[in-house]
Amino acid sequence: MKRATSAVVSGLLAVMLTGCSGGDELTIATYEPTCEGGFSAELAGTLTRTESGCLTITSSESSVVPVFPNDAILVDGESILYKDTTYSLGDPISLGGGMVTNQKLPAECVGESDVFIVSANP
Repeated sequence: MKRATSAVVSGLLAVMLTGCSGGDELTIATYEPTCEGGFSAELAGTLTRTESGCLTITSSESSVVPVFPNDAILVDGESILYKDTTYSLGDPISLGGGMVTNQKLPAECVGESDVFIVSANP
């Protein structure tokens, strides 16, 4: 009887932990900067999230996947920390960089229309 109880408790614990892990965490597209510099275009809009969990920036014209330098951004659930400022879904944001057509993206972000590389400049 003791073994059956242990197995049930272990199974329930595994299900509870699986249900809590990463369910609301944003997926952020990142890249490894190879040098300083970058494009000088501006992307401004509101932080949004696709149904699959990918962070996007939405304006009245489009929804764009921003690709951040991997050492410049931290994710905390549904918020990001970028350049010492915390942004949450629904917050306005403005980024420097440029549009690209060929960028490797996380699976959650593949298929989104436009991609914007965020400049690695401080």
